[in-house]
Amino acid sequence: MLVQCRSYRLLDSGGASRLESFGDLVVRRPCPSALWQPGLPASRWDSADLVLEADGAWEGARANQLGEQWYMASEAGFSLGLWPGQNGQVGAFPEQGTNWRWLRSACEASPRRIRVRSLLPLSRPGLSVP
Repeated sequence: MLVQCRSYRLLDSGGASRLESFGDLVVRRPCPSALWQPGLPASRWDSADLVLEADGAWEGARANQLGEQWYMASEAGFSLGLWPGQNGQVGAFPEQGTNWRWLRSACEASPRRIRVRSLLPLSRPGLSVP
């Protein structure tokens, strides 16, 4: 499944959770530092496509559609393999988009083709810039 990163948005946070959209996929996952009350109504939170439950299982209307991994296309021109981890991580931090754009321009400025692999322990299988 390909989800466009260009439309990533943090929709709301609070109640130790965050509500995000990755394209048209709405994800509810833990955010222990969000100790305030959510701003959106509970009905919006309850309609999330993918929700991490307390037991570490991902549930929701689209949980079975995703399979083990889905892909997020960045505006920097590469795709990241994402997966719903039991700890609430998805394998990428969309707020790093500025860094991704810088990385893309640095690779394009190189006279040779460069393959980039993320060394973050949360990242698998890494990313490559075409």
